[in-house]
Amino acid sequence: MVEAHPPAPTGSAPRRGRPPRVYDPRVRIISRATPSAAPWYELDHVRPADLDLAARDALHVELADVYAAAHRHPEARHHFLEHRKLDEFSEVQLARAGGRLVAWFGVNGFELDGHRIETFDDAVVDPGFQHRGITRALTLRLYRRIAVRCWRTPSVVAILVTNPLVAHAVESHLRSGSARYPAMTRSGQRPVWLDGLAEGVARRLHPAAPFDARTGVLHGFLPAWHLAPAACPDPDVERYFAEHLTPGSAVLMLVPVDRRMVLAHVGVWAAKAAQTARERVRSAGRDRR
Repeated sequence: MVEAHPPAPTGSAPRRGRPPRVYDPRVRIISRATPSAAPWYELDHVRPADLDLAARDALHVELADVYAAAHRHPEARHHFLEHRKLDEFSEVQLARAGGRLVAWFGVNGFELDGHRIETFDDAVVDPGFQHRGITRALTLRLYRRIAVRCWRTPSVVAILVTNPLVAHAVESHLRSGSARYPAMTRSGQRPVWLDGLAEGVARRLHPAAPFDARTGVLHGFLPAWHLAPAACPDPDVERYFAEHLTPGSAVLMLVPVDRRMVLAHVGVWAAKAAQTARERVRSAGRDRR
């Protein structure tokens, strides 16, 4: 089920027998686990600046509950309520199941040195709902959001990472030889202009935190329990985190984005989502027999 404003004309003729494919960033998608099943989660987004005080307080508590469940630490909920503010996010991507918030991505953006910086400040998913397609669906919405931006202004995605598995996931989607900061693996290229941009991004995100431009590490702005020294399938990434990350720190990753990259990623994610849906349909059919 899709609720949308009437799409704007694209200027290209539709294929015979099919409606034209038009992307409209205002679309609100209600996702389905399978094409034939009832919706089990809804995707939406809010802009905290548009909410009244009561709605902001309610959302803040909801975000804190999911944050605490994801970090599995007794201080996590209190830390979020006391130290994290909704004003940090220009937009929050939300996923709800049965009316309850189960995942959210905090998004922000700003202009710096002629580039549009898209920051993913948090990507938080309740452990009970991980590996069920929600993260993929939220990520696809974010790629679509970036696609609209990078058509007008050169864009760079900025992610603060404490878990080497997340860094590996980012690295695994980049073409060999493509630009990135820092270059944790031998397949990446680290252009000089990204070093200068990284210092500006770090100052914008956490002005008081010491930043090591050589390693990309922001020091001491997180509680120590944020460090997640998980095993990583990429030995280069795992070694990088072991050598440079300390408790309470994070690696600032920068990835330049162009149209070709965004469209390729949207296609990959859409194909994976379709494959997952087909597998679930086949599995449901076998269960009914």
